[in-house]
Amino acid sequence: MRGELREDFRVAGRLVQTSLNRVASAGGQVVQVQPKIMDVLVCLAGRPGEVVTREELLRTVWAGTHVTEHVLARAISELRKVFDDSPQRPRVIETIPKVGYRLIAPVTAAVVENPTSETAGADAARAPAARRPTRLEALHTWAGLAALSTATALVLVVIYLLLSTRHVGPWHFNH
Repeated sequence: MRGELREDFRVAGRLVQTSLNRVASAGGQVVQVQPKIMDVLVCLAGRPGEVVTREELLRTVWAGTHVTEHVLARAISELRKVFDDSPQRPRVIETIPKVGYRLIAPVTAAVVENPTSETAGADAARAPAARRPTRLEALHTWAGLAALSTATALVLVVIYLLLSTRHVGPWHFNH
């Protein structure tokens, strides 16, 4: 809906519709992608031109799930198919060997056609009162919560170990 805040953006001449998990070409061809593959694209698009490590992508997209790097490599491969990209001659996603990936195509906000005044009024009435977090913001929130939970567990383990070991005094050896 036009009145709602959109997370859509453009990469390499294609419209990325994050809430619908699809990518549309300028010619109107639409490719549906799996949610995790869209999450990888959103994560890369959140930091265009920057290297995003494999570990960060795995931790952010598959938070709390044990997966191998093969799953990430498959997601990147699927995205390359969607964008007609090549690992040998990348135009969209560049592999940084032994490190991660980098979105090298420019990311721009999706431009929505100007609605008619009649449509604009109806859309304004449907607009939400508060801004919903974007998918990337939600992923960062979950990643932050996972990191906080891990740190809390580590502190509790250290406190337990400190309290459970008693200082008995100097070592005494009987001969």
